[in-house]
Amino acid sequence: SLACAAREAVRSNHDELLILLADMPLVSLGLLVRLLESRAPAACRYPDGRFGVPALLPRGSFADMQHLSGNRGASALLAELSDVREIAADPHELLDVDTRPDLDRVASILADPPQG
Repeated sequence: SLACAAREAVRSNHDELLILLADMPLVSLGLLVRLLESRAPAACRYPDGRFGVPALLPRGSFADMQHLSGNRGASALLAELSDVREIAADPHELLDVDTRPDLDRVASILADPPQG
């Protein structure tokens, strides 16, 4: 899907591409605004130290994106960039739903959101 999005971004002459995952239901509008207000490349840093999505990638990355495959495509690309701007994200916003326990955890957070 990332390769397809990059091809469309090139075809449509876009300068940046905002990368999101459909299985990350806790990403806030505020996080997306901070990404869009930043200059690309920008991404969220995960607790394990790597950059990942949501992320904002520049046109200069589109060619490489068109050749990515697998589950860690954007992370691999971000790891190769030296000038990624870190965008702060609440750890809950970076949760993705891959299993039933993941879904239960997200449902629990939505039922009783963290304060602050």
